[in-house]
Amino acid sequence: MEHLVGDELDLAVANFTSNTVSVLFGSGTGTFGVGTIGVSGPTGFSAIGAGKFHGGSNTDIVVAAQTTNQVFLAIGNGSGGFSIAAANLFGSAQGVGTTPVALTVADFNHDGIPDVATANKGSNNVSVLFGNGTGGLSGGTYGSGVTAPDGIAAGDLDGDGNIDILNSNSTTGTVLAGYGNGSGGFSSPVSATTAVGTAPGAIAIADLNGDGAADAIVLNSTANTYSVLLGNNTRSLAAPSAVLAQGSAAVPSSAIDVVEADFNGDGKLDVAVTNSAGGNVSILLGDGAGHFTSAPGSPVTVGATPYHVVAADFDGDGKIDLAVVNRGSGTVTLLKGSGTGTFTSQGSISVGASPAWATVGDFNGDGKPDLAVSNQGATSVSILLNTGSFGFSSNTTGNSVLAGPWGVEAADFNDDGKLDLAVSNSNGGSVTILLGDGAGNFNPAPTPSYAVGSAPDPIAVGDVNGDGCIDVIAGNYLSNSVSVLLGDCAGGLAAAQNYNVGINPFGIRVRDLDGDGVADVAVANFGSNNVSLLLGSKSGVLTPAKGSPLSVRQNPGAVAVGDFFGTHELGIVATAYSANAVSIVPQK
Repeated sequence: MEHLVGDELDLAVANFTSNTVSVLFGSGTGTFGVGTIGVSGPTGFSAIGAGKFHGGSNTDIVVAAQTTNQVFLAIGNGSGGFSIAAANLFGSAQGVGTTPVALTVADFNHDGIPDVATANKGSNNVSVLFGNGTGGLSGGTYGSGVTAPDGIAAGDLDGDGNIDILNSNSTTGTVLAGYGNGSGGFSSPVSATTAVGTAPGAIAIADLNGDGAADAIVLNSTANTYSVLLGNNTRSLAAPSAVLAQGSAAVPSSAIDVVEADFNGDGKLDVAVTNSAGGNVSILLGDGAGHFTSAPGSPVTVGATPYHVVAADFDGDGKIDLAVVNRGSGTVTLLKGSGTGTFTSQGSISVGASPAWATVGDFNGDGKPDLAVSNQGATSVSILLNTGSFGFSSNTTGNSVLAGPWGVEAADFNDDGKLDLAVSNSNGGSVTILLGDGAGNFNPAPTPSYAVGSAPDPIAVGDVNGDGCIDVIAGNYLSNSVSVLLGDCAGGLAAAQNYNVGINPFGIRVRDLDGDGVADVAVANFGSNNVSLLLGSKSGVLTPAKGSPLSVRQNPGAVAVGDFFGTHELGIVATAYSANAVSIVPQK
């Protein structure tokens, strides 16, 4: 972005396929007028920059054309017009390498004239082209250790006042720094190799942490991450911290579910993620800025095929603990929190066959958090009453109204002050309400079951129409929809209203996303790699939020909502089953 015309910032875009340059002239009010520069000869425009290459006060545009192995200058007249002459077209004779895919502009030799450096992916080197002040460029290449460079940036990395070059090597997953001597020469980059993520591409250099030293950000295209490398004004860069461009953290294997809470007492939200293939749970500590790091001892071993995880203070010591539903072993593992982010197993409790879900609530009024666990294979719900010190007594609720129960959530549906249960029946295409008696027993409501879509797996509860009654939201895995059933405060539900979402909705979270006092719905769509956001309203009709659905990483199985970025606005964390990661998305 440069001042191409007048005082307002303008934009120039290189268009690879059409071999044109679009110039967007800023108005100063956020709107742009558009012009196009047509170019004859060079093709495959891959990168663009700007500078005053021909002297005077007008800004010019420099473009890399990777297909024809050229760099050219479009000379600006200060009024939005640009001209391209043969003298402004540069190729191998002037030092341009093969397949220049990226470029950067800087004054490498301290002569006050902008120069250009290109990353040449085809010839495995970097070209440095020095400007002569009249629109000419010439120079040469250096390349020891450079391998398939895909990105390039310029800045003073070592704090000596000279401009250095940092390029990414896409096939080796590294970045290399060539340190400038102020006269246009550069040191060999081999000794400055720093590992980043898979297939690193674009690079930017800036002081990211305000310490006066130049840092770098590298986008890792295949890994869908970015690496942050902090500088220290020496010829070294700190080992990178790699996170998803939306925020992220890696987990061991097949992330299914996620729960958010403050595990280490620092006032910032952390997350726990179940890894179904690994038989463990990852504990990821948040820094309040959207970044997460593994806690000491993470991941924590639990049972076979852990699916669902819930958080509560089960032993009353003021620290958050976890309960993990192990689908493969038919158990619930209890993890005691230390208050510093670490967890230790307190053993497992047997429940029914193929348990899928758990919910927390005080079902018998003794002030201790109890558990209800849905057992899909046993067609039952296990009620685990907390006796203290991680002891639980077990009672099983089985009923003919259940059919492959998957999701279960606790709420007071009949407004009697006692917690009830809503259960999604994956095999029956319905939702069942079980009313609690306040002593830990549950029985079907007068009208127990309500039809929804096909294979309702996830379930959530909340007041999505602001009438004070609890509503039920079920995700229909095979119908690609969610069913919203409005509660009547008497234990009954209205007929389902169905809303299309993405493919295979597998996780739901209900929170007030837009701050209007009415609960909204976030849905993780396992098959379409996105999260749908539906906004509640006083009328009971849900509408898609602006920007919905949000793209996330492969196969999101669950979604958590919280202030992960310290902005007092809600962000989203979604598990990525096939990517062995979680995606963190800020509110836009």
